[in-house]
Amino acid sequence: MKKLLVKNIGLLATPEGKSAHRGSEQGKIKFLKDAWVLIEDGVIASVGTGEAPAAAGAEIVDAEGKLVTPGLVDAHTHLIFGGWRQNELGMKLHGKTYLEIQNAGGGIQSTTNATRGATEEELTAKAAKALDEMMAFGTTTCEAKSGYGLATEHELKALRVIRDLDEQHPMDMVATFMGAHLVPAEYKANRAEYIRLVCEEMMPLVKEQGIAKFCDVFCEADTFTVEESRQVLEAAEAYKDVARKYIYSAPMSAAAYFALFQQIDGLLFFDLYDKNDSKAYGAVATSFDHYYPESPRAKHLYNLALQSIKVIRSQRPMDLDKVEKKEVSFLDIELPDVHGENTKLSSVATGKVVLINFTAYMSEWSPALNMEFGDLYTRYHDKGLEIYQISLDSDLHFWKNAASNLPWTCVRDPQSVYSQTAALYNVKQLPAIFILDRKGNLVKRVDDVKKLEADIKSVL
Repeated sequence: MKKLLVKNIGLLATPEGKSAHRGSEQGKIKFLKDAWVLIEDGVIASVGTGEAPAAAGAEIVDAEGKLVTPGLVDAHTHLIFGGWRQNELGMKLHGKTYLEIQNAGGGIQSTTNATRGATEEELTAKAAKALDEMMAFGTTTCEAKSGYGLATEHELKALRVIRDLDEQHPMDMVATFMGAHLVPAEYKANRAEYIRLVCEEMMPLVKEQGIAKFCDVFCEADTFTVEESRQVLEAAEAYKDVARKYIYSAPMSAAAYFALFQQIDGLLFFDLYDKNDSKAYGAVATSFDHYYPESPRAKHLYNLALQSIKVIRSQRPMDLDKVEKKEVSFLDIELPDVHGENTKLSSVATGKVVLINFTAYMSEWSPALNMEFGDLYTRYHDKGLEIYQISLDSDLHFWKNAASNLPWTCVRDPQSVYSQTAALYNVKQLPAIFILDRKGNLVKRVDDVKKLEADIKSVL
């Protein structure tokens, strides 16, 4: 057994309890002065204050009265790039949009040109300096994307740099292939050819060399459309093969958990209702239930796995004449509003037409969508329209500030993207909009916001 004893800790700061915290619970921190911590085989065995215990055979680290905390994880970085774009700061301060900066020769394309011109050694040295600074502030694990090479040679170069840094630097690195970051200048007139290059040339080589664990796409105006992103993701079955092996080799790991929930534009790589993908959910759910029984993630996974099994079983052929039929209403929701008081969907739905909206206020489309809702609410509230809006924002304070002046019911699910409520409503992308009629029947899932007013008028 490998032991590590850290003694003479001036201040030990650690989350309370043994399970993962999210939302406001992340503020529940325990502080111990004059503390010590004993680690056995990479797992914290005991914590205390005062004189440290005798630990035969343990490596001893004297903290010299300094602060000790759990290592931080940076789950989204664009670490590998050449050049700098400090000149764009002035443009941003003068109100220039991202697209305006890009069209002026800045943005991703500018960095792409510099990255292509840099050697692996130069990129490694630059990234290592950034990692040193991150470690100085407590980050011990870092996800890093490619995406500034935008050509086979240079995307592979970036991923090799990440691999080498993982081997050479104390930071734990996780590599993500992001060849679909932007359509480079040389392919602007032939977007389809660049997507083919990403899917048929880059991706197989990435898989063959084993230099990335995940795949990402920048789905945004003037980058990649939803349909183009889906095309890349369909080709990313190679990623799924790698991810499955990773999940089944270590289903109890945090990496396996997050691999299940990789997505683009709100669409999951792993489909809960695909019988093959369902096995991956089941494997991780079983492991988390065994190793972390009190974790909210374990409970969430358990519920998702059960839901998946039920749906898949329901897809089997059956004799409908023998099925007992009964009428069901909507699935009720009860979540805290901006005042911290739990508000049920059923409390606003009685005798009303209700627009149910799953949203994220931090998304750039949110202000325009809420303006549309505001116009509808003004015109039809007196005729019986209510709005019940569920935020999946992770930032509580941002949501409160954004929602506090809205006239309709605004609630927030603290589980954020892991929302069980959203899963029950089969929400796979945001925004998601549903309509309840006056009798409480879920009559419509709105696919086109432009037709929303007509949909509402049809049931008022």
